[in-house]
Amino acid sequence: PLRQIHQNADLAARAAEAAGAQGKFWEMHDMLYKNQSEWEKLPGARNAFVAYAVSLGLDATKFETGLDSKEVRAAVEEDFQSGLRAKVNGTPTFFLNGVQINPSPSINDFRKYIQGALNGAPNSATL
Repeated sequence: PLRQIHQNADLAARAAEAAGAQGKFWEMHDMLYKNQSEWEKLPGARNAFVAYAVSLGLDATKFETGLDSKEVRAAVEEDFQSGLRAKVNGTPTFFLNGVQINPSPSINDFRKYIQGALNGAPNSATL
């Protein structure tokens, strides 16, 4: 989560993890991105996330318990720390063969990077 930029980023990350515990990580992920402009500065974003969970057919009580669980908080913190260790400071961030691609490339640039990697280029993340 980009905590320093988005006040609800941590809660949103926990919402995706809590949904994942019920098998709907990607569905919640997609819903969060689709509706980000609605909840990103909302003081009561938790209520919006619970509503999203219900709309996805999740058990609301389990979802809310998951939002506050030590396990979900720990998973989000580990992801955050992993991003810091990898020097990821925004989304999306792409890596190819362990090399960060900056800035985020176009589809044609991706093709060039991947072709370079397939051809054995030593640093396939540069054009």
